[in-house]
Amino acid sequence: MTREFDFSRNTKIDLAQAAHFRCVRPGCNKPTHIYDPVAQKWKHAGAAAHDAPASPNEGGERADNNLTPEQKKAYGNGAWLCRTCSTVVDIAQRFFPLGTLPAWQAAACHALHESTLSPVQPSS
Repeated sequence: MTREFDFSRNTKIDLAQAAHFRCVRPGCNKPTHIYDPVAQKWKHAGAAAHDAPASPNEGGERADNNLTPEQKKAYGNGAWLCRTCSTVVDIAQRFFPLGTLPAWQAAACHALHESTLSPVQPSS
């Protein structure tokens, strides 16, 4: 199903790469990409989830009709989640108010950035 304001392929890739191909929901952190040695290719079980719904016809607690089509399709309106967490945030929107998903994405990316750039203590 293609929604009117769905993320572009590049935005989905940016969300996934920024999260190091892991679910950004706090407490989850599941890997979302698995290498299949038999098929010799990567398979993914992740999803770029919209904070404000992608379609103007989708309501729910996180609906924001003030966003432009470009804003709905933008990186800042999304988060990279495993399929389970993506489903949970869609069906239980009242537990995840508008702004929650981008905050998760930003926090996970910040933590990964910090851990990558932190100096490693020399071993003795």
